[in-house]
This record gives sequence, C-alpha cells and structure tokens, in this order.
Amino acid sequence: MQYLVLVGVFFYFITSSDSGSYVDNLISANGHANPPPIQKIYWCWTEGLTAIALINAGGAGSISALRSLSIVSGLPYTFAICFLCTSIYRCVKMESGELDIVNASTWTTSVFDFTSLFDEETHLNKIARVKSLLLGAAMPFVGLNTALMNLHNKRVYAFVGSVCLSALWYIWFLLILTGYSGNAGDGQKASEYFQWLNVANLGWVFYVFYATMVTCVRIPKSASRRTSTAPPSRTSSPRSACRTW
Repeated sequence: MQYLVLVGVFFYFITSSDSGSYVDNLISANGHANPPPIQKIYWCWTEGLTAIALINAGGAGSISALRSLSIVSGLPYTFAICFLCTSIYRCVKMESGELDIVNASTWTTSVFDFTSLFDEETHLNKIARVKSLLLGAAMPFVGLNTALMNLHNKRVYAFVGSVCLSALWYIWFLLILTGYSGNAGDGQKASEYFQWLNVANLGWVFYVFYATMVTCVRIPKSASRRTSTAPPSRTSSPRSACRTW
C-alpha cells in the first residue's frame, strides 16, 4: 500500500508540474497556441530547481515556507484575475460584434512578443516589429511625440510632453537599476538594505506614474481613431454620410 501511495504521489507531482509548465508557457508566450518547446523546458527546470532549492535551504521548515509563499503569491494573482475578467469581457464583446471594440486599433508589437518569436499576424514583418519594440524601449519619446502631435497638433506641446514622459521612463530604469544593484551587496546593515530597497520602490512609483500618463494619451488617440474610421449610420442621409467619410 505504501508503494502504491508513493507511485500515486509521484505521478501526481509530475502531471501537476507538466500542467503548470504548460500554463506558464502559454502565459509567457502571450497566448500563442504553439509556443517554442524550449520555453516549456525552461519553465519545467525553473519550477523544479526552485522547489529543490527551497527544500535544501529550509530543511524541515521548508514546507511551511513554501505554504506561506503560496499564500503571499495569491495576492498579486488576485490582480491578475481582475485583468483576466477584463479580457474575457473584451472577448465576449468581440464575439458579439460590437463596433466599439471591433473597430478599435490594436497594438502592433507587444512587450512579450519575443517569447513567441514574433509569430503573431500583423501588417508588419518580424524585423519591423523588433525595431519597433527596441525603439519604444530605448527612445519612447519618438512614439509619444507622434501621438501627442496627432492629438493636439501643437509641435511645442508634443515635444515638451514627450520629453517629460520619457524622463519618467529613464528615471524608473535608473532608480531600479541603482536600487537593486546596491541591494545585492554583501555585509549590509538592515538600514542600508532598506534604503536601497526604497530607491528601487521609488523607481516603481515613477513607472506607475509614467504608465498612467501614457494611458491618458493612448485613450483619446484610440477614441479619435475609432471616430475617424467609423462607418456612417444607416439612418443618415447621403449628404451627412459624405461629411462623415
């Protein structure tokens, strides 16, 4: 009976790890149906080595630490579920054919498209999408300047706005790089450890502010694009339809 239980637990952990690696693989590939197999192998090894490290480092108390880690990780997953609910709502609207989302513009390149080797179907080829991703990460003021110029048609306003928003991006990168690099030093006191950690946390504050401001730019731009590309209503006269187009 003991051997039967051991075999059952053995296969349970294998199948659970395989399912978890498969889900992590799909999520990291941005929902790609056939992600690269090497990526799944990476997640299998990462999960297995993490479990082995926890057990070897903690000994008998490692199981309770793992249990606490599962509870703590459930909090950010709650926010992930909120985003999933929004995604399901958008998917239902697309399936029902609602015009406000069917005519909406989509992102040409996603941050995590490299995990699927840029295999999604877009109007740009892979090289152009890689260039777009690198340009957005290294010089975000280029795209921001274009978006603000299209919205307000004021060259000075677009230039100043794009430079200020890009400054938030660069400050975020420098603060987290400085904070986490200083935090990794050996022989630090607790006060020094938390000082470096606060530098990194301040960087994330700048990032949240940057993401909020970029969202404020993105929403009216998407709304203006939907308005300009929306077809005329059926009840409109031919003259008003011509004005709409």
